[in-house]
Formats: sequence, C-alpha cells, structure tokens
Amino acid sequence: MYLRLLLLINRLRSYLYYDLYSYTSDISKLSHESIYYDSILVVKFMINFDKVPLNPSSVLTAVGHLVHQVYNDQIDNEDLKYALVDLVPTFKVFYRNDLSYVPSIQGFMNVIATIDTILMSQSYDQILNFDHEDMSYLRIIIRESLNDMQEYISRHQNQEKRNQKRIQQYLTDLTDHYSKLLFVRVDLGYLKEQQYQVDVNLFQKHMEAFRSRLANQDGCFSDLQGYAWALEEGTTKGLHAHVLLIYDGHKHQQGFGLAKLIGDAWLEITGSTGMYFNCHDTEYIKKFEREGTLGIGMIHRDNPQQIGNAINAAKYLVNPEKESQYLRSKIRGMRTFGVAQFEKANRRINKIELIS
Repeated sequence: MYLRLLLLINRLRSYLYYDLYSYTSDISKLSHESIYYDSILVVKFMINFDKVPLNPSSVLTAVGHLVHQVYNDQIDNEDLKYALVDLVPTFKVFYRNDLSYVPSIQGFMNVIATIDTILMSQSYDQILNFDHEDMSYLRIIIRESLNDMQEYISRHQNQEKRNQKRIQQYLTDLTDHYSKLLFVRVDLGYLKEQQYQVDVNLFQKHMEAFRSRLANQDGCFSDLQGYAWALEEGTTKGLHAHVLLIYDGHKHQQGFGLAKLIGDAWLEITGSTGMYFNCHDTEYIKKFEREGTLGIGMIHRDNPQQIGNAINAAKYLVNPEKESQYLRSKIRGMRTFGVAQFEKANRRINKIELIS
C-alpha cells in the first residue's frame, strides 16, 4: 500500500503549503482532483508552493489549522466546503484507528462522521452542496473540539514546564559532580520524501531501538554519563527527536565526531527513511559562539557561563513555548520525553520517561 501511494504521490507531485502563524493561502482558489488507485483515494492540492510534502504530519497539521480557522471565524462557508472536500479524503488515507489523537483531530473525525451520515456514500464533492444549516452544525462540532484542545495545550505546556525543572536539576547535579562533561546534541528525523510512510507507530519502534542502544552503552554510547530526549512533530520536519547525550569529558573531547556516530546509528535503525542533523556543525557552532550562548561541547564545572548555557540549551528540548510541536497522534501510553536519573552513590544511568 505504501509503495503504491508513494508512486502515486511522486507522479502527482502533490504538495500542501500553509503557515502555522499567518495562513495566507486562498482555499477557494485550490484546484482539487480525486484519483483512485487500488481503492486509495488521494487528493491533489494545486497550490503555488513546493515546500510541504503530503505526509501524516502535514495533513494533521493542516486539519488542526483548519479547525482553528473555523473557531476564530477566519473562513467562510464556501471556502470551508472546498477545504473539507480536499482534507476529508486525504485525512482518511493517513488515519489509523489504533492511535489516539489530540482533541482538534478528534473533533475533525466527528465532522467526518457527520459528513458521511449526510452524504450516505455519495462523493465528497457533494459537500459543496451543503446548505447553511449543514455547515452551521459542522462548525458547532469543530468549536466544541477546540475548547478541549485549549485545555490539552494548557496541560501540555504545564507538563513541559515540569520537564524543564526536572532537566535543570538533573544537569545541575551532573555538572556539580564532574569536572568536565562533553554535551553532544543531535536531531533525529526522516527524509522529506520518505515522511509519507512514517507514522507514529514506526517512529516509536525506531526510538525504542535507539533507546535500547543508549541502555546498552555500546559503541558510540560508551562512557555516557547522562542523556535526555524529546519527541516532536513539525510541519516540514514531520516526526523527529531532539537528543542530548552527555559524555565523560576526560574520555571524549570531540562533539562533532560523536554526533556523527550517533546519527549513523540512527540511520542504521531507520534504513533509507532516516536523516539527522549534527548540531556540532561548524557554522552552527559559530553562530552561538558569537551570541555567547553556546551550550554544547565541553562544559567545565568551574565555568558558570558554560553551565548556564548548557542548561538553557537543554531546556529548549521541552520548551513550553513550542506549542505547535506537540505530537498530534500517539500510541496509547506513549512517552514523549525521557531523562536519565542521577544517582550519586554509584553513578549508574537509569532511564526515567516522563509523559509530556
């Protein structure tokens, strides 16, 4: 199924574009066409942008943004009809009934159920014929979901603040205990052209394999004194992870080389779908050096500025202000943040995973 979908998507060159903060696309100008391929309905979005590929993350983000538009009365009924004609069948391609979705997506699922009841197996193009009463009812359903979504975001932000306090205390304990530590940062994700086939189930499987490597402390994970990780979902990056690994500074001195080995380990786990960003890239490092905010590399206990920068950089992993980066779908009980536990007695690393 996924291979056939890839061939079709590549042939269509179907792309979405929207800005999370200032949505400017005129949905009424979209030209949409439905194409059946082995019972898979794919909708072609013809927008004069070529930036965001059609994948689970981009579709869920588009749905969430549409829900916010309706809630804030930023879209009229005619534009909403065209948006639904495009998004409903596209959402169904990527929907998984074994996942739990955030309230805004759940609300959209309720909208789809209502639309299906009204249409009674007719084509989704018939949404264009919905009357004012039909559209008013759909708007009510969407607005109700946004009330729940606001509560969800508030809980998420509060959890991120608690996670920040946890990671700050953890790094304070580590830097108090060791004279120098090598802080290594890597971002793990997926190639843009492969994101269509990466859902949260596969992402979780890959992260479990990666965390197993951490626990075993073999190869590039030896001499590890601590770590933290956070899972996120972005419009263009799709599902990705921010990882901080902390090594004994007396045994390791080169962050770039270690980050590359860590990234290569991720590529081994993910195969042809994976990619990574080495945060120790020379130009990337120079940028933070100029700003006086570099928080990775060798961190010395007797240098308060280095320690402060390192803690601030690590807290970015769980920044509550990054409210658009939360996972929109999860496996039930899935954790999105983890930090090793500091035990001064024997300094063994134990994993604690926190719900975020």
